[in-house]
Order: sequence, then structure tokens, then C-alpha cells
Amino acid sequence: MKGEGGSSARSNGASAGNWISEGTNHESTLLELEFSPSAAGGTDLRLRHTGFATQKMATGHAEGWDIFLELFSEAMVAAATASAKMTATWLKKQLADRRKRLSAETAAKEEKEKGSKEGD
Repeated sequence: MKGEGGSSARSNGASAGNWISEGTNHESTLLELEFSPSAAGGTDLRLRHTGFATQKMATGHAEGWDIFLELFSEAMVAAATASAKMTATWLKKQLADRRKRLSAETAAKEEKEKGSKEGD
């Protein structure tokens, strides 16, 4: 099911727009999304979908949104976990490269100092 229609952003972290799909018999409904900081440090999403011609359409969409939001939440957690793992891997590589570089610079400096002392 694909919704289509115009949307408008609001300054309070909310967005609203028309939702038109086969599930609404191609009639316009109103989809409102509101984002706010969560107590756990993430983001809470409040979704409100109104303007259905029948209660059956509203119930069907509520069930569909429940499924979609659960899958979306799982995808966001997986993406954040993957991103954290990628970041940790990148940081470990950067640290190893920096240590290797510093070790090589230290060895070169020590070799240079050793050569200077032998030349005296």
C-alpha cells in the first residue's frame, strides 16, 4: 500500500499531509506525525491518521500502522547497532594506524639519535 499526497512541516517537530491509497478507496485522509525527545534519550513518534470514510478503513489502517511501526522500530535499532559497530571498527582501525605511525616515528627518531651519538 502506498500513500500519496501533499505534506507540510510544522515548527513543533510535527508534519501532516494527505494520505491517499487503495485502502482509503483513493479518498484523502489526514496523516499527522509528531516527533519528540523520549525520556530514554531517543525519539518518540506519535502517528495520528484520521478522516476515514468507514470504521473498517480506520481499523485496517490502525492495524497496518502498528505492524509498520514495529518493523520500522526494529529496522532503526538494527541500523543504529550496525552504525555503532561500523564506528567502533573504524575507530579501532584509526587507533591501530595511529599507534603504528607513532611507533614508526619513535623508532626513526631513536635511530637518528643513535646515529648522531655514534658519529660523535
